[in-house]
Amino acid sequence: MERVLITGGSGFLGHHLTSRLRSSGFQAHAPSHQEMDLLNVESVEVALAKIKPDIVIHTAAVYGGIGLCSSEPQRLYDVNAQMHENLFAAMVKHPPRRVVGIGSSCAYPGDRTDTLLEGDYEQGALHPSVAGYAATKRLLLEKLRASQLPFQFPILSNLYGPHDSFDPERSHVVAALIRRFVHAERNNLQEVMCWGTGRPERECLFVRDAADGIVRLIQDGIPGPTNLGTGEGITIAKIAQTIAEIAGYKGEVRWNPEQPDGALRKVLNIERLKAALGWQPQISLKIGLQETMAWYKGNCADEEQ
Repeated sequence: MERVLITGGSGFLGHHLTSRLRSSGFQAHAPSHQEMDLLNVESVEVALAKIKPDIVIHTAAVYGGIGLCSSEPQRLYDVNAQMHENLFAAMVKHPPRRVVGIGSSCAYPGDRTDTLLEGDYEQGALHPSVAGYAATKRLLLEKLRASQLPFQFPILSNLYGPHDSFDPERSHVVAALIRRFVHAERNNLQEVMCWGTGRPERECLFVRDAADGIVRLIQDGIPGPTNLGTGEGITIAKIAQTIAEIAGYKGEVRWNPEQPDGALRKVLNIERLKAALGWQPQISLKIGLQETMAWYKGNCADEEQ
């Protein structure tokens, strides 16, 4: 049974990934912050020496929505870069057989509007709205290459699902919209104001599908960068409309163009993944949104009224 260490195992993706690994026969270890502090290299060394992982999956990250990414790019870069530095320094002393770094579609060039191929990942400037955080994802890929360890680098599209962060500072587009429309419906608000124009196109990947895809990649051993998503784009306006319908909200939806849109389009080409594994996501957007909203209502919504 292969031993796997998951950094950020108590986080959004890490929570689902740990569960999926265990159900697939891996011995998955998800150390808490007290057990492995990624900002302390000695702490990381101790955890690696204790667990002796065959595979390290690096999911840990400090991140936020477009507001936080725009307002604190340097802090996001500094903290995430330091976590990368400490992990890779510790792995020099305690090397696993393989490393899996989690990439993000936000690190593709910010001006591209075509469907994105893996070879495009580092071929252009980052979008200014996410530059600090996205730069650390490119840095992670650089460190994976420099480590000379066998590595995999799944590049994920926008994740959503149960256990997501619905904090206004940290939430991504789907979680932020769910929070907003549930609140509006419960409080009989006449209108909901959303950020930007609603025109940008995004690709939404249910978190359990993401976890399943990552585990399938690990089992197959496909090396290097691999896009992992749905391959289908949808405008933010359409996402908002669908969430409003699921929430039962009947009021007006308005858009504030003074707030940032971010990149115009982020949609991944997933042909490499499909050809290699015959894999594609199983959860439709509507079903995923329904489950996510139900989880939010049962776990978070009462605290935010």
